[in-house]
Amino acid sequence: MATSGTGGLVLRYLRKFVGRRSSGQGSDAHLLERFTALGDEEAFRALVERLGPTVLGVCRRMLRQEEDAEDAFQATFLVLARKAGTLHDPDRVSSWLYGVACRTAARAKVEAAKRRVHERQVMNATRETKEEVDWSDVRPVLDEEIRRLPAKYRLPFLLCYLEGHTNEEAAQKLGCPKGTVLSRLAWARQRLRDRLTRRGLTLSAAALAGGLADQTTWAAVPPALLNATVKAVLSSAGQTAASGAVSANVAGLSEGVLQMMFLARLKITAIVCLVLTVALAGTGVFLYQGFAREKAGDPPQAAPAVAASSSRAEDDKNREVRRELIRNWQEQQARFVRGRFEVDRYEYTQSPHTDIPREQVLKLIEALDVADFSKFAEQLAALLPPLEVAIRRGNHMAWPARVEVYVDGKKCRNDRHHENELQGKHDVIQISNGADWYDFGSYRNSRGDIKEAGIRKDDPHIDRIDVAHLRFLPLKPESGLDQLQEVSRAEGRVTLGVGARGFVDPVKREWTFRLVADEKTGFVRHWSAAQPAGPQGKWSSWENNVWQAGPVEGRKEIVYPTVHIEASFVDGMLYTIDILHVTQAEPDAEIPASTFTLSVPAGTQVKDIRAQPDNSATAVTTEPVADVLAFANRMPAKNRAIWPTVKPGQEAPPIRPATWLNKEGKIDPPDLKGKVVLLYFWDKESIVTIRELQIHQDFAQRLAKKGVVLAGLHKQGVPDEELQSLVQRVNKSPSSLPDLLAIDRPAAGADPEWLGATFEAYGVHGIPNAALIDRQNRIVYVGGFEKALQKAAVLVGESIKYRTAPN
Repeated sequence: MATSGTGGLVLRYLRKFVGRRSSGQGSDAHLLERFTALGDEEAFRALVERLGPTVLGVCRRMLRQEEDAEDAFQATFLVLARKAGTLHDPDRVSSWLYGVACRTAARAKVEAAKRRVHERQVMNATRETKEEVDWSDVRPVLDEEIRRLPAKYRLPFLLCYLEGHTNEEAAQKLGCPKGTVLSRLAWARQRLRDRLTRRGLTLSAAALAGGLADQTTWAAVPPALLNATVKAVLSSAGQTAASGAVSANVAGLSEGVLQMMFLARLKITAIVCLVLTVALAGTGVFLYQGFAREKAGDPPQAAPAVAASSSRAEDDKNREVRRELIRNWQEQQARFVRGRFEVDRYEYTQSPHTDIPREQVLKLIEALDVADFSKFAEQLAALLPPLEVAIRRGNHMAWPARVEVYVDGKKCRNDRHHENELQGKHDVIQISNGADWYDFGSYRNSRGDIKEAGIRKDDPHIDRIDVAHLRFLPLKPESGLDQLQEVSRAEGRVTLGVGARGFVDPVKREWTFRLVADEKTGFVRHWSAAQPAGPQGKWSSWENNVWQAGPVEGRKEIVYPTVHIEASFVDGMLYTIDILHVTQAEPDAEIPASTFTLSVPAGTQVKDIRAQPDNSATAVTTEPVADVLAFANRMPAKNRAIWPTVKPGQEAPPIRPATWLNKEGKIDPPDLKGKVVLLYFWDKESIVTIRELQIHQDFAQRLAKKGVVLAGLHKQGVPDEELQSLVQRVNKSPSSLPDLLAIDRPAAGADPEWLGATFEAYGVHGIPNAALIDRQNRIVYVGGFEKALQKAAVLVGESIKYRTAPN
């Protein structure tokens, strides 16, 4: 019999296994549909990452041995993979999977007992602490009692206490007010406490409520277990040829659970048949009685109304329409493996938005004649401000840029060429090999040509022209594809849409989605996502669009657009527009492997952020390099931008540069004592640093009102007049440089690579970077500028939201 101290044990174990799961990559239903329709490995991996901690928590609580828990964990996700296409309510997959985990763990417990019936675990028993012995009373029944809660109470309980969502997030997912979630949670806690008490496990409701409300750390699934599970699922589904991916225990468990589920369904079917039989018999009696009354002259009684709901059939129909569209698109995608294209790209962005009405832009797009694209480009350019005005306003404009596109499977290369009288010439090469993203650009300034190469991990959000542009389908979670319903069919096109649906939005904004696509090929003609303005102007109205025109059928019946347009509108006015005009195309052309190898000339600064995004490895090439990726892989650790010279919490080294100045000229050293100091390390020859300073200067000015001092520390060796002239020139634009600047004094050490004495004192070996110092003159952070800004905002209680740099 457990004592009242069991309450603390329950809470400690619940704390161990609850937390907050990742919200990225869309809803559970969306990921499940991607897996069932496309066999998307990454979608299933995301499901395991997201739902795995809850499943693993159930298995560990019900099973003593870790190997048994891991077998049950894998078997649970094998069952999910087998049943994914038959779930009636994919939006509640987490609740369904929790029940499967409980059944699987219970079966694994029985199987484990059979296997170990002759084993004695004396050593393990003597090592158990008192807490573990007490927990042995609670562990076998806790998940069983949670599973017995009615669905309307179990779902919010799982979301908030076992998956780590906030009450607001749970309310949004369940489509009910926050107050309803709170009342259901209170009911669930009380019912759980009552049921545990009946089993002799006494604990106070206050203790349970307080413990469950604590924010705790999410116990992620071990990477080895996650990889083994995904491999087992793909192997069982026939997507891989991995031998031995599914152990006999796991396979037996999953088959046993599937058989239990089948028998349970069979039992339900039998009960339904029995009920229908009784109902039919009752109907016969009713009809007989009615006939007798009619024969006797009595007025007939009204038959009971049968509400025939077609919502389930409608949902199934819409789901099949979506799957057919995805299948057709996927067939096209399978043919589009490689190719070469030449594209003219037209880009314009103005913040917060232009004064060009949405209707004016739509009128031009609707009248677009693909055969006379130049007329459309001229008419659109006439609506936009001249280039010199756009530059003076700080807007982004490239009109046009010529891009050579090379695609081979997951590999992609963009060679961008842009030149005009005001902005000069810009040539940039961008390459992805499927894992790494590396680029090279040359720029010209007062000291000549600047050559920079960057290497990072590849990411879908990196701006590029690839197959996703030339074969567009809105598969991202925020596109609303998994909610679309058929609206109409005409002329070989299907129109789908959904309106007034809250979707992946923490403030419950209602989005409207629309998609028009060719039935045969899945070629998307138009996609839009729109939301109205918030009450009392709380937020602006937004609308994002993609139009594609002039589909061309090339080799192997590959269909691609001649024109691809992306445009967004804020409060009914144009905000951004990005147009691709395919001028030449060679789909399925052979692309040499050397195309995806990047060579750079001598004097190129190479910056590698793959291993540590906040601490890049940097080097300058002394001779031409045939493969910049291989060069980066050979860079030693000392090439990191930040050396571990200082650590957070330590006293900050003194800031004593050679010169302090502002836009007017030299000034006396400022008094930084008792202030939050954000020290930005930069170099005027680096376009990246100047752009970063300009973009974040407005946020730094907001922080300055809270006592944060932003000081731009330039590397040693630049004349005061030269830096002052740069500041005056740049500050003529709306985005200026900081008011407080400094030039560092020479480093005292023997290492000539240090950029100044203060650079050396803070361990800053590369630029751009930043250091944050609190009011007690202690180091808070040394690293990237944006992260330093965020930490500074936290220090002074300010909330800031960033806009990113134009590409």
